[in-house]
Amino acid sequence: MAIIQFTQFEDFINELSPQQIVRIEVLGTVEATASIHNVARIGLGVHLRTLDEEGNILACYLRTGSYQEVNGRPVSENSQQIWDQAENLKARIKDFLAKQGFQPRPGVIELGDIQLLRASFPDNLREDHDAAQ
Repeated sequence: MAIIQFTQFEDFINELSPQQIVRIEVLGTVEATASIHNVARIGLGVHLRTLDEEGNILACYLRTGSYQEVNGRPVSENSQQIWDQAENLKARIKDFLAKQGFQPRPGVIELGDIQLLRASFPDNLREDHDAAQ
């Protein structure tokens, strides 16, 4: 079994089989810490993961932003806005996947302690694209 990460959303989609189940969740991950004041920078994004026919994990991480926490509590004024953006992106991706014939489902396939690669995604899935139309 291997973990295959994609840096382009389109490449991830092209690896999927018809009717394939895709696990999709919004998750925060610690990107950096400072132990002196228990400060952490939390990266937030939509995580897409599935298993291919050979049992490999296919993964795509669509980062939407980051914010700071002190002692486990958000201190950035925009932390809720970043969570909202991630949830909105998740909803748009779920809709897109369903329209393409895939089966988006909640849940996470654990990747362990690997470094996540950030992926880019098409403009039509971006929130600012929707606002412009």
